[in-house]
Amino acid sequence: MAERERVTGSSRVDKLISLLADQEKLSNLEIAEALWLSLRIEPTPSESQPETVERLPAPPVEPDIFTSPDSDQDEEPPAPPPSQPRAELSVSAPEVGVLPAKALPVWIADPSLLKDPLVVMKALKPLLMQVDAGASHRLNERATVDGIARTQLWLPVMESETEPWFDILLVVDGSSSMQLWQRLADDLARTLRRYGAFRDLQVFDLAVVGEGASAMVQLSTHPERPSHRPTELIDKNGQRIAIILSDCTATYWWDGALLPMLREWAAVMPTVVWQVLPAWMRGRTALGRGTAVALSNGMPGAINRQLDVLAVGTDELSPGAKARARIPVVTSEPDDLYNWSLMLSGDRRELTPGYLLPQSGGPVPKAKSLEALAREQLDADQQYDSAALEAQITRIAQARIERFLQLSSPSAQRLVMLLAAAPVITLPVMRLIRDAMMGSGRPDERSPVPVAEVFLSGLLQKLPEQEIALGELGEPGLEEQTAAD
Repeated sequence: MAERERVTGSSRVDKLISLLADQEKLSNLEIAEALWLSLRIEPTPSESQPETVERLPAPPVEPDIFTSPDSDQDEEPPAPPPSQPRAELSVSAPEVGVLPAKALPVWIADPSLLKDPLVVMKALKPLLMQVDAGASHRLNERATVDGIARTQLWLPVMESETEPWFDILLVVDGSSSMQLWQRLADDLARTLRRYGAFRDLQVFDLAVVGEGASAMVQLSTHPERPSHRPTELIDKNGQRIAIILSDCTATYWWDGALLPMLREWAAVMPTVVWQVLPAWMRGRTALGRGTAVALSNGMPGAINRQLDVLAVGTDELSPGAKARARIPVVTSEPDDLYNWSLMLSGDRRELTPGYLLPQSGGPVPKAKSLEALAREQLDADQQYDSAALEAQITRIAQARIERFLQLSSPSAQRLVMLLAAAPVITLPVMRLIRDAMMGSGRPDERSPVPVAEVFLSGLLQKLPEQEIALGELGEPGLEEQTAAD
């Protein structure tokens, strides 16, 4: 009898192991740990309620291969052992469109956005030259001996002190849409500081208080420290490069609040916009309000107003357009950085894409709900019912989806389809879905670009408790735009 119970129990364990391995895809170590843990869980009876034990139905008795079929017909089957008490868990699905009041932190990977920092520094090599910084106290023996031999005058010749050519002023856009690219800002600052190829590196966060002509630009190194005005960071010697890291979608890019700062910096020192979005999305940002041009230069370390402007394609530039401030635009691609570095170092053969800044700002793309847009598009004097309003909302939503499919990349289209199953879409949720469902795909799916496309597409609606809105992408021919919130 004991032998029979042993064989029956072994068969059950084998079935459980097979179930965990085949259906749950657990490894041998995970199965062993689960079995070990199940043997050591002790019931904890409640103090207010009597302990209730849920009994499972008895499994079918398997035939004993060690006894004959007739020998156990009169024997009663053994009673099943009492099962361990189970907690009755009720997992309720979250309500669609409602953020949870509390949440547990989840650790997710945050890989570097600079693929190879050494490649980035090699692309900036034309700007890493050493220049004279005055005489030092070191004797140049070769020059001294040569001077004595030529002039018969015993005069010492001191070596010149050298220093890096430029220092860097890195300005990181502090808009909410740039939260996607915070890791890129950290990687870039760490790379420039680690290699020590520039005289100095100053990193500032960009914030704008107010709108339009009355806006005030503030640059700060820390939230608790006093902010600086843009004019305080100007280096009139032309040996400071101002790099503005941004996606150019915030309100102050559209309404012209940054134009005075860009004009002042471009007039006295090299200034460049490091665009985090790819080149094919550049025209849909606030940079598209300017005039796309190609920039060249034959003077080492030339400031922006000294750059030569070339028209792109068949477009003709008016005499007044060439008088506008010109801003080179680069991306994180090493080829773009290398071409810009060669151009700034004085290689006239290299061309760098850029924009002529507009004279003033323009209207800011505003975010409106589907219902508000539908009511505006319907005739105000016409009496319409809820069915007509719902039909108009459906048409607007369908138009947005079709526009997104025409303008977005395949990776962004795949991501938005996966996000359709999520009740609430936040940045951590998008990153988890991207890493879990798209991490093994193409390399571009691991970058923040598909996430940025979805956030800036206008397909997402802001919840009432979300006070901060991400940036906005403008699209030609559309009067009303939506923010990605």
